[in-house]
Amino acid sequence: MEVRRLLEPVATALAATRISDDQLAEIERHLDAMREAREDVERLNAHDAAFHRAVVEATGNETLLTVLEGISGRTLRARIWRGLVDTRVSDRTLAEHEAIFRALSVRDAALSQAAALLHVSNTEQWLKEHLRSGEALPWGMTTSGG
Repeated sequence: MEVRRLLEPVATALAATRISDDQLAEIERHLDAMREAREDVERLNAHDAAFHRAVVEATGNETLLTVLEGISGRTLRARIWRGLVDTRVSDRTLAEHEAIFRALSVRDAALSQAAALLHVSNTEQWLKEHLRSGEALPWGMTTSGG
C-alpha cells in the first residue's frame, strides 16, 4: 500500500494531462459498474481495479501500468477483506472514485493527484489500523506473521 500511495497519485495526475474522451468514457463505465455492484464486495473490487487500470492506461506509460498492476494485485485481498468487515466502505469508495473521475473530467492534474492520494491513503490507513489490532487476516495470517 505504501508503494501504491507513492506512485498512483502521480500516475493519476499524469493521466489527467493525457486522457482522451474515449478513455474518460471507459473510466466512467467502470465507475457506473462499481455503483451497480456496491452490495457485492468481489464485483465492486473487480470494477475498482479496472477503474484504476484504465486511469493508469491513460498515461500511455506501459512500464508504469505494469508496475502499478503488480502492486494492485498484491493488495486485492486486503481490499476485499476491508469490504467484508467494513459495512460503510462501499459508499466511501464510491465517493472517492467519483472525486477522481470528476478531477480527470476537467483534466486537472493537481486535483486528480489529490483525489487519488486521499483514496489510497484512506485505504492504507484503514489497513494499518486493523493490522495493529492484531486480528487474524482472512487469508490465514496474523499481524505477527503467522
